[in-house]
Amino acid sequence: MIQKIYNQTVGRFLPRKIAAFNGVPVRRPKLFDQTDVRPGWEATFIDAIHRVVEPGDDIVEIGGGYGVSAVVAAREVGHEGSVTVYEPSRESVEVIKETAQLSKVGEIVSVVNAAVGEVKESFLGDL
Repeated sequence: MIQKIYNQTVGRFLPRKIAAFNGVPVRRPKLFDQTDVRPGWEATFIDAIHRVVEPGDDIVEIGGGYGVSAVVAAREVGHEGSVTVYEPSRESVEVIKETAQLSKVGEIVSVVNAAVGEVKESFLGDL
C-alpha cells in the first residue's frame, strides 16, 4: 500500500538513478527506491547468452526491455560482432540506447523502433 502511494505521488516526480541489473548499469529506479542492485535480473536469459554467444556473432533481439540482455550480448560479441534490437516502444528505445551507452557498447548495439511481425491489434497504446 505504501509503495503504491509512493509510486503514484512523490515517486512520479523523482529523478532516476543508476542501478545494477545483473551487473549492467541501468537508469531505472527512482532516487529513493530501496532496491538498486538486482543480481538475478533475467538470470536464465543472461546465462544462456554467456553460453551461446561468441565473439563476432551478429545477434538480433526482439523486444529490448531495459537493454540489459543487449549489453550482455554486446560484451560477448565484441567489436567484431553486432547486436540489433527491435523494440516497438519509443520510450524503451531511448532506455536501451542509454543502457548501451552507460556500458560503453553503444557502437555495437543498434536499436530499431519497430514491431516485428504483423500487428493485428494493440493493447499498449502509442507504440
